[in-house]
Amino acid sequence: MYMKKKNRGHLMIDILFSIALIGLIASIILPNIITLLENQNHLGEREELLNAVNSCSEEIIGNYYNTGEIKFTEDYQDIDLKVENNKSDNLNHFIVRGKRRGADEEVKIEFYLWDEGLFTN
Repeated sequence: MYMKKKNRGHLMIDILFSIALIGLIASIILPNIITLLENQNHLGEREELLNAVNSCSEEIIGNYYNTGEIKFTEDYQDIDLKVENNKSDNLNHFIVRGKRRGADEEVKIEFYLWDEGLFTN
């Protein structure tokens, strides 16, 4: 009986093909993953900016109705906060602007407060 020998080079071609296929898939997926991570970082920074401006607005409202003063603490590292107050009659028009240092993005919140406080007669 004559037995045929198996081809021994077949396994190496399979391994090279698998490595090439993994490299192709990685080259397609990797840029998308990097972009996704950069966008996540940007969204985190934007959320931090929004939270800072909201916090400042809430602090101004609370201080204004409790003490009658317009004050807030600016203790944010990378965020510049500016407060504008335009008074007309019994209304105070507040504009709170927040901007991250080194970035172009700005968040603005506007609200009105009565001079007499929350509960008036």
